[in-house]
Order: sequence, then C-alpha cells, then structure tokens
Amino acid sequence: MPLFIRLLLTLVALASSPGLQAGDPPRPFSRIQAWAGTSLLAEAHGNSAVTAYEYDLDAPAAVSHIVVKPTRGVSGTFSIEARAVTVMRCDYEGPHLELDSWKQGLSAPRPLRRQGQRFLVDAGILSMPMPAFPHYTSRELRRAIRDAYGETGLASTDETQTCAPFLRGHRFTVRHQGAVVHTLLIYQPGGC
Repeated sequence: MPLFIRLLLTLVALASSPGLQAGDPPRPFSRIQAWAGTSLLAEAHGNSAVTAYEYDLDAPAAVSHIVVKPTRGVSGTFSIEARAVTVMRCDYEGPHLELDSWKQGLSAPRPLRRQGQRFLVDAGILSMPMPAFPHYTSRELRRAIRDAYGETGLASTDETQTCAPFLRGHRFTVRHQGAVVHTLLIYQPGGC
C-alpha cells in the first residue's frame, strides 16, 4: 500500500478517535507498546483512543506481546482481548483497495495471557480463523467503493467482481478495571 494511503488511514483513525479534552480524567496508561520479539511495532501514548499499525511487507515477525505501562499512581488491573478482523478487499489491476472503514467481521474476543506488564499474543491468537463477513448488498458494496475514493454515486458492477472478504489482522482492546481505554489495530499489509 502506498505510504500516502497508509498515512491517510492513520490520520482518519486518529481524527475519528476522541482525544483528551480539558477536564477529562487522564488515561490510566502512560504507554501501550506492541512488540514483535525485540522490535517495537507501535506505541500509543494517552492522547488518542486508537492506534493503527500495518505490518511492512518485509516484517520479520508478527506481534508477540503487548506491554501496558500504567500512569504513575494508577491502580487497578489491565486486561487485553484480541479479535480477528475481516474487511472487504478489491484486487484491482495495480493498487488494491481495502474497505477498512466499511463493514467488518469480528471473531469472538479472546483474552491475552498476562505476565507482569506483558500480554502474550500466542500462536492461537494469530491463527484465529477468518471471521464471517457481515451481510451486504451489491448496492452497498458499490457505494462503499465510491466512498473510499471520496466520490459520490455507485461504482460499476465490474468494479465489484474482484472484491472479497479477507483477514485484515487483529484488534486488541485494552481495558482498565473493565472499561475500554485503548484499541490497537494491527493489520496485515494492504494493497500493492
């Protein structure tokens, strides 16, 4: 996927995420980090609700663990659950199109095992089967394609011929004392 599109997806995710406002209580974490062995993949600070990361095509390893560093003085337990995410992908000649902001299929949540501040992403999490994609009509898909390009109207039916659901990656929901405090989106490489 071209760098411009990657940056745009991240900006869209950040813009749609509520940040901290004056008077809001501070987030209960100072940092959340996603690791692949000893390589840092993504890091979130307490200034947004969502962090998105897309693996590089040359990534040596998948996410192995997530570290939650509590804000000083914060007590209470953290937990993380993982869900596999399916999105619609259209394999056009040239760049591919992932409809990340359209419908998504989600697996049942699975808790990550905790070791201190580390939450382990084991092989069972990474090999979760692709969840079913929600029902959609041809018209909805045609509109979603146009929306993805910032256009109005409907795409042609020919443009939908190469579209099919695919396993996009995983959503990790971080909770503090049961309340959702952050979401990490760790996605497979996108289009060409």
